[in-house]
Amino acid sequence: MMPHPPARSPRPVGRAIFPLLTVAALLLGAPAPAAAGPPPAPAAQSAVPRFEPDTCWFTLPAGETADTTVVCGWLVVLEEHAPVTATNGRPITLKLAVAVLKARAFRPQPEPIVFVPDQPGQAAIDASAVALLASPLRDQRDVIVYDPRGAGHSQPNLDCAEVRSETTTQLGENLALEEAAARYNVAALACRERLVQGGANLSAYNTLEQAADLDDLRRALGYTQLNLYGSGYGARVILNLLRSQPAGVRGAVLDSPLTPQNNLLSEAPATADAALTEFFAACEALARCAVWYRDLERTLANTVDILNARPAALTLTDPATGQTYPAQLTGDRLIEALLQMMARADALPLIPEIVRRTAARQYTPLENYLSATAFDRSRAAGAYWSAVCAEDGATQAGPPDVRDFRRWVQGQAVTIEAAYRLCGDWRVRSVLPAAGQPVTSSVPVLVLTGNFDPYTPAANGLLAAGSTTLLMGNFSFINSGHRSYPSSGECAVGLVEDFYETPGLALNSDCLATVPAVNWVIPSDVVDMPARSLLADLHGQQPRTLLWLGLLALSTLALLSGLVVFPLARLAQAKEKPLDLSAMPPAPTEIPTGMPAMPPPPDLSQAGAMLPNAAPWLAVILGLLLAALAVLLPYLVAPVLAAGAPVTWIGLPGSLAWYAALPAVELLLTILFIAAAGAGLFGQEWSRRRKLYLTLLVLAALAALALVIGAGGLLPAWVWLRSWIASSFGI
Repeated sequence: MMPHPPARSPRPVGRAIFPLLTVAALLLGAPAPAAAGPPPAPAAQSAVPRFEPDTCWFTLPAGETADTTVVCGWLVVLEEHAPVTATNGRPITLKLAVAVLKARAFRPQPEPIVFVPDQPGQAAIDASAVALLASPLRDQRDVIVYDPRGAGHSQPNLDCAEVRSETTTQLGENLALEEAAARYNVAALACRERLVQGGANLSAYNTLEQAADLDDLRRALGYTQLNLYGSGYGARVILNLLRSQPAGVRGAVLDSPLTPQNNLLSEAPATADAALTEFFAACEALARCAVWYRDLERTLANTVDILNARPAALTLTDPATGQTYPAQLTGDRLIEALLQMMARADALPLIPEIVRRTAARQYTPLENYLSATAFDRSRAAGAYWSAVCAEDGATQAGPPDVRDFRRWVQGQAVTIEAAYRLCGDWRVRSVLPAAGQPVTSSVPVLVLTGNFDPYTPAANGLLAAGSTTLLMGNFSFINSGHRSYPSSGECAVGLVEDFYETPGLALNSDCLATVPAVNWVIPSDVVDMPARSLLADLHGQQPRTLLWLGLLALSTLALLSGLVVFPLARLAQAKEKPLDLSAMPPAPTEIPTGMPAMPPPPDLSQAGAMLPNAAPWLAVILGLLLAALAVLLPYLVAPVLAAGAPVTWIGLPGSLAWYAALPAVELLLTILFIAAAGAGLFGQEWSRRRKLYLTLLVLAALAALALVIGAGGLLPAWVWLRSWIASSFGI
């Protein structure tokens, strides 16, 4: 999902699997702010471009109103802007899905902020519209998010079910890279044939057409100028718009840009290798990482070799359907997953711990991560390859020389060569050299890059900066991956907000010196509790988990039954035994003067009864603890998991360590309860009925303990405590 910037203090008014390439697995970028403008100007229904309002494709949260605070609809554009293709004398048009999130201000600023998706063929509305509703960038300006031509809700959609099916099938297979790439190409070309037979003009889905769509969006909605935010390929689209229609752009943020001069295919291995070099150096530079993860590069290299020789069997769960799939974790797939994580500033600190666990054959973190990413449906492969093959695949560069790179990256040469072959068969019209030349523009541009970016290196910032005559800044963040905004924190957020407020003014970048280094996650920062898989099974109504929950509920209710049974038993006992005055001890006789009173002898029988008398209440306390353990799982733990913080791929944040300790408390209470109940069961004071009832409670307590321990709820507390002691005292 596209992230949204953290809230900041208000400012005065006026102040953006195919194992073929790891780059193809980029997550949706979180663009920048948005500006508000006048209501969309009405357009004649026959005019192109035009905007046609329609119902939103997502559920509006409380406080938002359709057609008032959020306006959704279709941007109708020409399939090809020049020359205009036509059928039966009429131009062919496409419909792009658009969501306008209106500014909250009573008098909003007139120029909106438009988020351009990070990848070719990548949908944005479903992934980011709801999140952007809460963005502070919407305070003064409209925010616009859209699905580009060929993707998402836009019509037609160039999705490839053939590619998705082949990708899912390959998850469970251990294929050589050559075979995997060849089979992918077969599936992709089958999709191409189907799309062409259906009338799709694949040559119309390229960077130049997408840049023209942005200007059409401005005109159809009645804005004079746009503020733009684009990361990755989105920055390339923006730069081509600055080449053709600069007057319609007020300012642009290019975050981790892919420039026209770059080649998405041939440059991928060098970029990935450089990012890995930066990553290992950063870990070695800080004791927190270097001490806990000594010789991390060698550990990873050995793990890659082992997994390539003997892949690990994983089980992935499609979050959209709940269906599970077998998967083979090879060393190449491990590197691909880690590079994807490096692209996210919030996931980067977890990589050393994930590598350590993977080397120890603990694959749960990777199962959680791959389940969340391997079934991504946000990118239409038909639109992706149409854009890539018209530009990056249209050169004669061929696969790069990777002999000097790490051996884990060298396999990319195989997949890149397959990509060039696919582009040769995709047969779309090249947009080179026009779309591949540096851009010269006087529009203010802010460039942001990250030092750990495995897809678009920081050097791309210099290429983007060199193609503009008015540059407001080229800033690289030391703890950022792909997309510095808003993941690099207040500094990046402040720079972007200040830029959109007044693009022509110089920016104060002093905050760059205060950006902290990577806060590497160590074992004591995470409680390895299997709460995620348990909640997922409950959500999917897995029979085994439902049976577990039912038995735990019965055990808990049995222990809590004492809240009713014990008071009723006391009441019945009081009615059966009226007060016997004759049994009362006689009044004490007067003690002779000067003689000290002798204390009465201790009543050992009452002291001996204290432990068995506590048994009923220990059972109730144990039942309450179990109830808290179960109730807190969906109400305390589930929201943490739903927030999607990468730390939950491993377990719960260390702040919830007290919850992980509850099973240990349950164990101690169970032992104490069984001891107390045993004293009563083997004594002479309890009635037969009471002994039978307490025996049932003992069985319920043992069953509950077995259920909790069987679900993995006891060991995490001990493991976390051991890690915390080691990290706190340097043991």
